[in-house]
Amino acid sequence: QIPEKSPDLQFSDSSAFYGFAGCNRFFGKYDVKEQGDLTIHLGGATMMSCPDMDFEQIYLNAISKVEKYTVSKKELVLKDSKGKLNLQYTLKHDN
Repeated sequence: QIPEKSPDLQFSDSSAFYGFAGCNRFFGKYDVKEQGDLTIHLGGATMMSCPDMDFEQIYLNAISKVEKYTVSKKELVLKDSKGKLNLQYTLKHDN
């Protein structure tokens, strides 16, 4: 089941990230080793119960497997170690 609200993901300059998984907020740390290499360490999440928990679990599992990324002016693509597409985001820039 697709959640009522779209998931999002935000990275800080200090190696922290946070986001929304469709029901719950989550957070953690990330490491960028080389251009295109990314390791995500999920730290935790809120524990609300929603009708779309199956989607949320799939989404958080995908985030935990991310090892590669590409970024353009309009999109961020996160992939697993085999280059299989995991997650694709439209970028929003703060002005």
